[in-house]
Amino acid sequence: MKRIILLMVLFLSITTVSYSQMTFSVSPGIGLYGASFGYQMGDIVPIVGVAVLSGSSSVEDNYMRWNETTQTYEMVDRTEDVSATVVMPYFGLKYFLSNSGKLKPYVSAIFWKPFISSSYEDSMYPEDNEDNDYIDNLSLIGIEAGFGTEYFFDKNFSIGGEFGFRMLFGGTETTETDYYWNGNEDIEYERTYKISGLFDYTYARMTLNFYF
Repeated sequence: MKRIILLMVLFLSITTVSYSQMTFSVSPGIGLYGASFGYQMGDIVPIVGVAVLSGSSSVEDNYMRWNETTQTYEMVDRTEDVSATVVMPYFGLKYFLSNSGKLKPYVSAIFWKPFISSSYEDSMYPEDNEDNDYIDNLSLIGIEAGFGTEYFFDKNFSIGGEFGFRMLFGGTETTETDYYWNGNEDIEYERTYKISGLFDYTYARMTLNFYF
């Protein structure tokens, strides 16, 4: 179940310019984040933001099992609840390739750092309701690169489209106490699990941008 939680859960620049203003962008629909703040300085817009993703799952199992104490079959109800939350602060840059006219193309680069928390509850085996070491020791880093265009209706509002590439990579390591039989007795030893991975995909999104 710990591995299921892990899989459930499966990423400023300084310059001198003569013109600057605050920006706020919203990306409707499903995505890794939906809003960001920036400070436009000429062709460059440093941006920061944070996103929160969460999910949960519940499994109910009703079945018959043999009770050794009463020597009869009995109905058993078991419920397993899993939940996870991902908080992802990020920062990056947007650079306008052209700042003249109503249609303005740009490139962007984003770095984000996900933080994950999770919980697991088992009604039949409450002793398993423990913190998930796989998640606690998980280290993730995300990067994003995109190209897009904004159409400015006026100096304070634009609508844009963007296509890009996202990559998430990281890993986790945890150590548990285990035993093996040497022919005479159980021997205790430390068992280490190491998991690493890479996940990448392309994306497309629409943005609504407000400039103050």
